Amino acid sequence: MTDTIDKLTGAKDKFKSGDLANKKDILLAIGQNPTLLNQTLTITPNEWLIPVAKSAKDIREQLEVVRTMPQQIQKASEEALMSKWCSVIGEVRTSLFSIPFQNAA
Repeated sequence: MTDTIDKLTGAKDKFKSGDLANKKDILLAIGQNPTLLNQTLTITPNEWLIPVAKSAKDIREQLEVVRTMPQQIQKASEEALMSKWCSVIGEVRTSLFSIPFQNAA
């Protein structure tokens, strides 16, 4: 799991400027069966990534609204968004811990 997080940290920049091996590592860290057809990349996301994908756009939009609020209201609104994001992370943890790992012994 730590290896996956390392591969995905700064993935956008690594994908843009990295070599073919970097790009392959990033794609395989987020999903399976990467396919490039008619200049469109499709990938089947790993199960643990689905809650993040479903929530990310909504949370980004809400965060942008919060940033434009008056200062007194921002803190409470930011805390509400953090609470929502923590629930998404909880779903990811649940998904990750339900994945059967094979012992490499």
